[in-house]
Amino acid sequence: CGYRGASEGGLAEDQKFAENYEKARAAGLEVGVYFYSQALNEEEALEEADLVAKILDGRKLDLPVVFDWERNDTVEGSRTYSADGEAVTDAAVAFCRSMGLAGYDTGVYMNLNTGYHTWDLSKLADYAIWLSDPGPYPRFYYEADFWQYSFTGTVPGIGGNVDINVMMLDQKLRPK
Repeated sequence: CGYRGASEGGLAEDQKFAENYEKARAAGLEVGVYFYSQALNEEEALEEADLVAKILDGRKLDLPVVFDWERNDTVEGSRTYSADGEAVTDAAVAFCRSMGLAGYDTGVYMNLNTGYHTWDLSKLADYAIWLSDPGPYPRFYYEADFWQYSFTGTVPGIGGNVDINVMMLDQKLRPK
């Protein structure tokens, strides 16, 4: 539903969010959202959660609001290049707690590298885990609630490659 810039750190709403939300609902799809975070601390994560709450404006969700923090080490001057794992984990917890207080289920998106080398998973046990690990099966040692298994899927009506995901635990989400 929105993002924080990788270099300058500004917050922005996805300009297609409202349209995508309405069309997904009209198609009978279960809907959740994610915020592409570049937060470096709890304060920035809470700014992001405030923006997500404004964007959602009370909209109903079937699936979690997900904190999607990804280390950006390919953009020169990226603010997340040398981010501290403990601070980023605390940011994820702050975001999820804030969105939980707003009445939403919450989760954290991660790939294998961030899952093993950045996050303190013990602090994320109360939140859904959305694992990005393309391939024939998930290779993450720990339980995940959602699995992103392809970046090259196709969906009728959408041009180009589409990420494909599966819900692993039939909406048995962790508590807020």
